[in-house]
Amino acid sequence: SPTAWSATAIHPVEFLLFQFQLMWPTFFFPMHFFVYSFILLYVWFYGILDHSGIYFDSIWPWQNDSKFHDDHHK
Repeated sequence: SPTAWSATAIHPVEFLLFQFQLMWPTFFFPMHFFVYSFILLYVWFYGILDHSGIYFDSIWPWQNDSKFHDDHHK
């Protein structure tokens, strides 16, 4: 079962690929600093929730609940 700490413990190559995935839109789409900061905080927050090992039901229709992510790790 994942823990909240495992959300930030990733392989360096995986980290670079993930960061590239978050950074490339900034080179092609104009985006305000606060909008981009909100997106980064959203990804980080739900990454921690998904790896917490505690069931959280999603309030957003596009966000899976934490059980889905726990099943992914199994």
